[in-house]
Amino acid sequence: MAVLCASICRFLAGCSGTPEKLSASEDMGKFPDTNLADSLQRIPGVVIDRDAGEGRGITVRGLGQDFTRVPINGIEGLATTGGTDSSGGANRSRGFDFNVFASELFSSLTVRKSSSADVDEGSLGATVDLQTMRPLDMKGGFNASASVKGRYNDLSGKTNPRLAFLVSNTSKDRKFGVLVSGALSQRQVLEEGFSTVRWDNGPSSGGWCAPLGVTPANPATSTATTCGPAAQGVPRVAGTPAAIAAYGAASSVANFTPRLPRYGRLTHDQDRLGLTAAMQWRPAAGTRLTLEMLYAKLDATRQEDFLQAISFSRSATQGGKPQTSVLETEYAANGALLYGKYNGVDIRAESRFDELSTIFTQPTLTIEQDITCDLRVSAKLGSAKSKFRNRVQTTTTLDASNVNGYVIDFRSSDRLPSITYPFDVSQSGGPLKLVGVPVVASGTQPSSVPNTTTSEIRIRPQGATNTNDVGQVDLVWDVMPDKLTLKGGVNVKKFTFNSYESRRVNQGDSIFAPPAGADLAALTTQVTNFGSSLGMPAGTPTTWVIPNLNAIAKAYDIYCNCIKNGPAGGPGDFTLSSTTNGAARGNNRAVTEEDKGVYLMGDFTHQLGPIPLRGNFGARYVQTALSATGY
Repeated sequence: MAVLCASICRFLAGCSGTPEKLSASEDMGKFPDTNLADSLQRIPGVVIDRDAGEGRGITVRGLGQDFTRVPINGIEGLATTGGTDSSGGANRSRGFDFNVFASELFSSLTVRKSSSADVDEGSLGATVDLQTMRPLDMKGGFNASASVKGRYNDLSGKTNPRLAFLVSNTSKDRKFGVLVSGALSQRQVLEEGFSTVRWDNGPSSGGWCAPLGVTPANPATSTATTCGPAAQGVPRVAGTPAAIAAYGAASSVANFTPRLPRYGRLTHDQDRLGLTAAMQWRPAAGTRLTLEMLYAKLDATRQEDFLQAISFSRSATQGGKPQTSVLETEYAANGALLYGKYNGVDIRAESRFDELSTIFTQPTLTIEQDITCDLRVSAKLGSAKSKFRNRVQTTTTLDASNVNGYVIDFRSSDRLPSITYPFDVSQSGGPLKLVGVPVVASGTQPSSVPNTTTSEIRIRPQGATNTNDVGQVDLVWDVMPDKLTLKGGVNVKKFTFNSYESRRVNQGDSIFAPPAGADLAALTTQVTNFGSSLGMPAGTPTTWVIPNLNAIAKAYDIYCNCIKNGPAGGPGDFTLSSTTNGAARGNNRAVTEEDKGVYLMGDFTHQLGPIPLRGNFGARYVQTALSATGY
């Protein structure tokens, strides 16, 4: 009965607009939370989105992070960082990335799921108020605390340290106090698994290559014997009844195949630092000045290594699906592929390396004054700035084109399929290699090979900066103490957002063959001991060759921002561009938003017999001026 009553009270509190609060000292310290998002998920109605095994964004009552406002010490802020493509990549939205902050930095987290006139506009999901430690909220005199924790990951084999401290001191008369706190943590995380990168039906990407004798031939550029133009020399399979039946089933709009079936390993290395400082002064009775500073820094690197079949998601011009022949297929009742055997499949070993950094700073000055016993005023001034930089985002590939006999089998497991490659994927100098665009001795040097997959070097540095400058004044009058309170206030804020991205002028990211004299064996390395804790299906590779990014970067001098050889825009051009680059242009944009708001509001509490009645009423007026630039 006590549990039921507690649940009803919590439900009624949420309906009434009462914010739900989580105290760091009482709740957060009891759990091994990785970051602030992990702490927030303990509040009912809050669900977190994970990246690198930890919380990143939150969803409140079904509304994502774009619909959540996050004031810190009363000043709205926006912290952003980057992640894997599957988790949203670089954050250029209004969503707050909570993984920038350690939970030990905050004394309380308050989630407001209902709006009111005294809460700034812009939230449909929730307003999450974060408050750092203040010295006059602590016990009087000198206080100090520290904690040391460690977390062991049996997959990565690493122990991750986590340190936190707090030091505060107040004068004997508690009119002055200072506080400093900090948190430092390191994480090394290893992720392994299988992914499909979504599913596509039969006709997608131009469909499959038709067997001999099937009319009309697919693709339309096929000859009597080849899938597509004769120059590529990809043969059509014999038109046996089994091959024609498999082609027909695979071509159905109701049957689906993974776009990029792949096993992959992601290696994350993170350093998270957070510091807070606060000074409070009570120069006279009823007067309090509070100066607060918050600094947070998240540095991370991420290595992604995949072994994948890329044909199923590519068009004929890329040597993709229309050059792939279906030999055998089996589908589930819902149309999902259970088993498939294919010819003409492009196999790729892909490696991507990211260096990411986010620095968040926020100074806040608050002045509170009691005018009378029932009338008080407060003023607040602050600026929140988040600077995210993904200075290195480089992808390199090894490729083997038009491989015959590729098999993928989901019949034993719909999460860990058996994948068979018809060659040794661990062999350095084998079929998986750097496939360059041939050098033309005379005439125009092409940047790609028509209807063919070549290896790529992608270079995509990028970043985003968000700044919010806020000033506000609030007046509170207790008309009838504990029964009726009137509030009013004005606020102004200026929000600015800038985003940039650069990419190679060669938008196909193609390359020439390795430079003369390069040690070809040194340009590759290996993924080893993959899936040791997954229970990998028999025959599926646990070792494969991958590009050696550092060696390739040195051999090709890929970070020179110059033309190494050949024409501008060609395979030897490693010049970067931004607004003139069609592939990067859309991520070069800026927004400036200026808001001026005013509100009036009343809070009331009344007892109707045995029933307590409380609520609020009010109005808020906001004028917004917005300017944006983009492409």
